[in-house]
Amino acid sequence: MDLSKFYRTVNDSAHLSEPDGRLFTPFEQFQLQMTDLLERSQKLSPIFFVGMIPVDEAKMPFLNCFYYRQETQYRYKEFTRVACKARNIPYLDIFDLWMQRGEGWRKSRLCEDGLHPNILGYESLLLDITGWQSLQPILF
Repeated sequence: MDLSKFYRTVNDSAHLSEPDGRLFTPFEQFQLQMTDLLERSQKLSPIFFVGMIPVDEAKMPFLNCFYYRQETQYRYKEFTRVACKARNIPYLDIFDLWMQRGEGWRKSRLCEDGLHPNILGYESLLLDITGWQSLQPILF
């Protein structure tokens, strides 16, 4: 089963060329692809879903053409969270978790591009994931 056409990252939620530009992956297409991905994945093995980190909008555009907005990210991640819940797939909501920790905390964990985690960000992700209650029976 070829799942290579699916990439589920923050990339789907990018606006092209301007802050309110066309979406990299239109929301309706994202919904269909995510649903298909989750259903196909469940047929292969048990799955766990780790959500995306929030971006720093003040650093946009990324590569002078991709505008990431937390509002759009939230919409995409909420669909994914609800789709996982409907299928009893454990979902770790990194977006909400990092948003709750405050802007200063978040920014200290992002690279200069405002999009990717820095070393501290990856350390925080590791702690969030290994501390996730859903993974405890597998990890320990």
